[in-house]
Amino acid sequence: CNSADGSSELKLSSCQRCRQQAPCQGSLKDMGCILSRSTSGTSAAVNDLFSGDARPCGSFTAVRVHSDKDPRFTAATMVLARAFCGSERTSPEPMYGWAYSGTTEGIDSTLATAASSARLNWFKWSCHLAMLWGLNRGGVYALLDGEEVIATAITAPPGSPPALRYCEQLSLLAKCGLPPRNDSEGGKVMDRVMATETANAAMHESIMPKHDDLHVAVLACDPERQGQGVGSALLTLIQDLADADGVAAYLETIGDRNEGFYAKKAGFCVITRTVPEYRGSRLDINGGVAAMVRPAKHRAAR
Repeated sequence: CNSADGSSELKLSSCQRCRQQAPCQGSLKDMGCILSRSTSGTSAAVNDLFSGDARPCGSFTAVRVHSDKDPRFTAATMVLARAFCGSERTSPEPMYGWAYSGTTEGIDSTLATAASSARLNWFKWSCHLAMLWGLNRGGVYALLDGEEVIATAITAPPGSPPALRYCEQLSLLAKCGLPPRNDSEGGKVMDRVMATETANAAMHESIMPKHDDLHVAVLACDPERQGQGVGSALLTLIQDLADADGVAAYLETIGDRNEGFYAKKAGFCVITRTVPEYRGSRLDINGGVAAMVRPAKHRAAR
């Protein structure tokens, strides 16, 4: 996607796949301007939950993030990156950890040494891409303690485009650039990312073919704030969002600990599992990635 001078200028006039999904002419930067606008948004019922884009959430405050120019966007991205990357004190997020390393060995353990700059930069890039995906759907939230961002949620409201469409993927790459170099011993990091995304998308489609659910794509709290009720507060927000629309909430996770947390704190149940794999490497711990659903609960009349 990069030209010789380093700019992202991919001409799309001859892209047959792209033309099948959306009209595409001009450069990637031009298309990025078009597709950076929200492709969906939240309902009036969800909007009513917030006052000036803020809402009390236990002892914290939940806020909506509408733009990558919002300083909280960068802070929320960093929270995701630190949570998913792992450290000498916290384990990486299993799906991202497998994608980066290419093995499930030690995937639920802390890192043996501090994360390298290459590893952390890759996780920053990946989380930046996820945040932009969420902005396109109007579903990015940050949890604040005072002014500090301590947790992040990325959702796709009911009726949202469920996965990255080809044109959208290109437009997001125009904003955050190509994947940075990584130091994964297993290599093929992006191939395993795509294997995971493809498997998860197929599972979501099989369970929620009408896309009438609240798709909880990403939930993470600052590793330094674990055990302080932050995750529970974030889940309370997710339940409020789903109940405002009277829809089921759907998420993907992996591992006994994560499944138990979502079941106990918010009533999510495992519906099925999928095992992403790439060239013989399988993400099959605990039977694979679990699709969990919290049934729809309508709000009581006010």
